[in-house]
Amino acid sequence: MIQKFIYSSIALFILASCLNTQKKSNQQSTKKETLETQKEVVTDTTSILDYAKETTNEETAKKIQQFLLEKNKKDIESNSLTSDDRKFSFYEIDLNDDGKYEYFIHLEGRYFCGSGGCSFYLLNNDFSINTYFSVTNPPVFRSASITNGWHDLILYGDYTHDAGVKNYIYLKFDKSKGTYPSNPSIIKKIDMAPSGHDFVMWHDEFSKAKPFTF
Repeated sequence: MIQKFIYSSIALFILASCLNTQKKSNQQSTKKETLETQKEVVTDTTSILDYAKETTNEETAKKIQQFLLEKNKKDIESNSLTSDDRKFSFYEIDLNDDGKYEYFIHLEGRYFCGSGGCSFYLLNNDFSINTYFSVTNPPVFRSASITNGWHDLILYGDYTHDAGVKNYIYLKFDKSKGTYPSNPSIIKKIDMAPSGHDFVMWHDEFSKAKPFTF
Protein backbone atom coordinates (compact mmCIF):
# COMPACT_ATOMS: atom_id res chain seq x y z
CA MET A 1 0.00 0.00 0.00
CA ILE A 2 2.80 2.39 0.98
CA GLN A 3 4.71 1.43 -2.15
CA LYS A 4 1.65 2.18 -4.28
CA PHE A 5 1.28 5.55 -2.55
CA ILE A 6 4.94 6.36 -3.24
CA TYR A 7 4.59 5.47 -6.94
CA SER A 8 1.45 7.61 -7.20
CA SER A 9 3.21 10.57 -5.56
CA ILE A 10 6.16 10.25 -7.92
CA ALA A 11 3.82 10.14 -10.92
CA LEU A 12 1.96 13.22 -9.72
CA PHE A 13 5.25 15.05 -9.14
CA ILE A 14 6.47 14.21 -12.66
CA LEU A 15 3.14 15.31 -14.16
CA ALA A 16 3.20 18.59 -12.22
CA SER A 17 6.78 19.24 -13.35
CA CYS A 18 5.84 18.62 -16.98
CA LEU A 19 2.84 20.94 -16.73
CA ASN A 20 4.95 23.64 -15.08
CA THR A 21 7.63 23.33 -17.78
CA GLN A 22 4.99 23.50 -20.50
CA LYS A 23 3.45 26.58 -18.84
CA LYS A 24 6.84 28.33 -18.71
CA SER A 25 7.48 27.40 -22.32
CA ASN A 26 4.10 28.78 -23.37
CA GLN A 27 4.74 31.98 -21.38
CA GLN A 28 8.16 32.41 -23.00
CA SER A 29 6.69 31.73 -26.43
CA THR A 30 3.90 34.26 -25.84
CA LYS A 31 6.41 36.82 -24.57
CA LYS A 32 8.63 36.21 -27.62
CA GLU A 33 5.68 36.61 -29.99
CA THR A 34 4.63 39.82 -28.21
CA LEU A 35 8.14 41.26 -28.50
CA GLU A 36 8.34 40.29 -32.17
CA THR A 37 4.96 41.91 -32.79
CA GLN A 38 6.11 45.06 -31.04
CA LYS A 39 9.32 45.00 -33.07
CA GLU A 40 7.33 44.68 -36.29
CA VAL A 41 5.16 47.64 -35.34
CA VAL A 42 8.24 49.78 -34.65
CA THR A 43 9.83 48.66 -37.91
CA ASP A 44 6.68 49.47 -39.85
CA THR A 45 6.45 52.86 -38.18
CA THR A 46 10.08 53.58 -39.02
CA SER A 47 9.58 52.66 -42.67
CA ILE A 48 6.88 55.31 -43.12
CA LEU A 49 8.58 58.13 -41.25
CA ASP A 50 7.68 61.66 -42.17
CA TYR A 51 8.77 62.07 -45.76
CA ALA A 52 7.62 65.39 -47.17
CA LYS A 53 4.47 64.80 -49.21
CA GLU A 54 6.06 66.56 -52.19
CA THR A 55 8.56 63.69 -52.43
CA THR A 56 6.34 60.59 -52.41
CA ASN A 57 4.32 60.55 -55.64
CA GLU A 58 4.96 57.11 -57.15
CA GLU A 59 3.79 58.10 -60.63
CA THR A 60 6.19 61.04 -60.67
CA ALA A 61 8.97 58.77 -59.40
CA LYS A 62 8.39 56.37 -62.32
CA LYS A 63 8.62 59.19 -64.86
CA ILE A 64 11.83 60.46 -63.28
CA GLN A 65 13.22 56.93 -63.25
CA GLN A 66 12.58 56.71 -66.99
CA PHE A 67 14.21 60.10 -67.57
CA LEU A 68 17.32 59.09 -65.62
CA LEU A 69 17.56 55.70 -67.32
CA GLU A 70 17.51 57.37 -70.73
CA LYS A 71 19.89 60.13 -69.66
CA ASN A 72 22.43 57.66 -68.27
CA LYS A 73 21.86 54.82 -70.73
CA LYS A 74 25.44 54.63 -72.05
CA ASP A 75 27.02 54.66 -68.59
CA ILE A 76 24.61 51.99 -67.37
CA GLU A 77 25.30 49.75 -70.38
CA SER A 78 29.07 50.15 -69.95
CA ASN A 79 28.79 49.41 -66.21
CA SER A 80 30.37 52.77 -65.40
CA LEU A 81 27.26 53.53 -63.41
CA THR A 82 26.55 50.71 -60.94
CA SER A 83 23.30 49.96 -59.17
CA ASP A 84 24.75 51.29 -55.91
CA ASP A 85 25.05 54.75 -57.44
CA ARG A 86 21.66 54.85 -59.15
CA LYS A 87 19.82 56.66 -56.36
CA PHE A 88 17.74 59.82 -56.33
CA SER A 89 15.07 61.80 -54.53
CA PHE A 90 12.86 64.58 -55.79
CA TYR A 91 10.45 67.37 -54.95
CA GLU A 92 7.34 68.36 -56.85
CA ILE A 93 7.34 72.15 -56.58
CA ASP A 94 5.94 75.12 -58.48
CA LEU A 95 8.77 77.57 -59.04
CA ASN A 96 7.16 79.96 -61.53
CA ASP A 97 3.65 80.17 -60.03
CA ASP A 98 1.91 78.83 -63.14
CA GLY A 99 -0.03 76.22 -61.15
CA LYS A 100 2.08 73.36 -62.53
CA TYR A 101 4.84 71.38 -60.88
CA GLU A 102 8.47 71.51 -61.77
CA TYR A 103 10.54 68.51 -60.65
CA PHE A 104 13.68 69.06 -58.62
CA ILE A 105 15.90 65.95 -58.57
CA HIS A 106 18.79 65.20 -56.22
CA LEU A 107 21.13 62.53 -57.61
CA GLU A 108 22.99 60.56 -54.96
CA GLY A 109 25.86 58.07 -54.77
CA ARG A 110 29.58 58.31 -55.52
CA TYR A 111 29.07 58.62 -59.27
CA PHE A 112 27.07 61.84 -58.93
CA CYS A 113 28.63 63.29 -55.78
CA GLY A 114 32.08 64.57 -54.88
CA SER A 115 33.76 66.72 -52.29
CA GLY A 116 32.04 69.85 -53.63
CA GLY A 117 28.53 68.44 -53.69
CA CYS A 118 26.16 66.41 -55.87
CA SER A 119 24.41 66.80 -59.20
CA PHE A 120 20.82 68.06 -59.37
CA TYR A 121 18.32 68.38 -62.20
CA LEU A 122 15.44 70.80 -62.41
CA LEU A 123 12.89 69.53 -64.93
CA ASN A 124 10.00 71.46 -66.40
CA ASN A 125 6.46 70.15 -66.08
CA ASP A 126 6.86 68.22 -69.36
CA PHE A 127 10.07 66.58 -67.98
CA SER A 128 12.36 68.56 -70.27
CA ILE A 129 15.52 69.91 -68.63
CA ASN A 130 15.32 73.39 -67.19
CA THR A 131 18.66 73.45 -65.32
CA TYR A 132 21.42 70.97 -64.55
CA PHE A 133 23.18 71.91 -61.31
CA SER A 134 26.69 70.73 -60.53
CA VAL A 135 28.43 70.70 -57.12
CA THR A 136 25.27 71.49 -55.17
CA ASN A 137 24.49 70.59 -51.57
CA PRO A 138 21.16 70.33 -49.80
CA PRO A 139 19.16 71.79 -48.23
CA VAL A 140 17.66 73.96 -50.96
CA PHE A 141 15.19 76.74 -50.17
CA ARG A 142 12.55 78.12 -52.50
CA SER A 143 12.58 81.78 -51.60
CA ALA A 144 9.44 83.88 -51.45
CA SER A 145 11.41 86.40 -53.55
CA ILE A 146 10.92 86.22 -57.32
CA THR A 147 13.29 87.17 -60.15
CA ASN A 148 12.10 87.18 -63.77
CA GLY A 149 8.97 85.27 -62.84
CA TRP A 150 10.76 82.47 -60.97
CA HIS A 151 11.35 82.01 -57.25
CA ASP A 152 14.94 82.44 -56.14
CA LEU A 153 16.70 79.33 -54.83
CA ILE A 154 18.84 79.60 -51.69
CA LEU A 155 21.71 77.32 -50.66
CA TYR A 156 24.04 77.28 -47.69
CA GLY A 157 27.41 78.84 -48.45
CA ASP A 158 30.35 78.60 -46.08
CA TYR A 159 30.29 77.16 -42.58
CA THR A 160 31.78 78.50 -39.36
CA HIS A 161 34.27 76.51 -37.29
CA ASP A 162 31.41 75.19 -35.10
CA ALA A 163 29.34 73.98 -38.11
CA GLY A 164 27.09 77.02 -38.23
CA VAL A 165 26.12 78.59 -41.55
CA LYS A 166 28.27 81.63 -42.32
CA ASN A 167 26.67 82.86 -45.56
CA TYR A 168 24.26 81.89 -48.33
CA ILE A 169 24.05 81.49 -52.11
CA TYR A 170 21.09 82.97 -54.00
CA LEU A 171 20.36 81.49 -57.41
CA LYS A 172 18.26 83.87 -59.52
CA PHE A 173 16.54 82.86 -62.74
CA ASP A 174 18.27 84.10 -65.88
CA LYS A 175 15.56 85.17 -68.32
CA SER A 176 17.90 85.34 -71.33
CA LYS A 177 19.05 81.74 -70.83
CA GLY A 178 15.80 80.41 -69.42
CA THR A 179 17.65 78.68 -66.57
CA TYR A 180 19.10 79.13 -63.12
CA PRO A 181 22.91 79.37 -62.74
CA SER A 182 24.22 75.83 -63.15
CA ASN A 183 27.28 76.11 -60.90
CA PRO A 184 26.37 77.52 -57.47
CA SER A 185 30.00 77.48 -56.32
CA ILE A 186 30.85 80.49 -58.50
CA ILE A 187 27.98 82.66 -57.25
CA LYS A 188 28.85 85.42 -54.80
CA LYS A 189 27.77 84.59 -51.25
CA ILE A 190 25.74 86.98 -49.13
CA ASP A 191 24.79 87.20 -45.45
CA MET A 192 21.00 87.22 -45.85
CA ALA A 193 19.52 83.98 -44.49
CA PRO A 194 16.29 82.33 -45.69
CA SER A 195 13.13 83.52 -43.95
CA GLY A 196 10.40 81.52 -42.27
CA HIS A 197 8.29 82.00 -45.41
CA ASP A 198 10.77 80.14 -47.62
CA PHE A 199 10.03 76.51 -48.47
CA VAL A 200 12.86 74.13 -47.56
CA MET A 201 13.77 70.94 -49.44
CA TRP A 202 16.09 68.10 -48.43
CA HIS A 203 16.42 69.19 -44.84
CA ASP A 204 17.09 66.18 -42.57
CA GLU A 205 15.16 67.66 -39.69
CA PHE A 206 12.24 69.45 -41.35
CA SER A 207 11.67 67.93 -44.79
CA LYS A 208 13.04 64.49 -45.53
CA ALA A 209 12.80 63.29 -49.13
CA LYS A 210 11.78 59.73 -49.93
CA PRO A 211 14.64 57.80 -51.60
CA PHE A 212 14.24 56.01 -54.95
CA THR A 213 16.44 54.07 -57.37
CA PHE A 214 16.57 53.90 -61.15
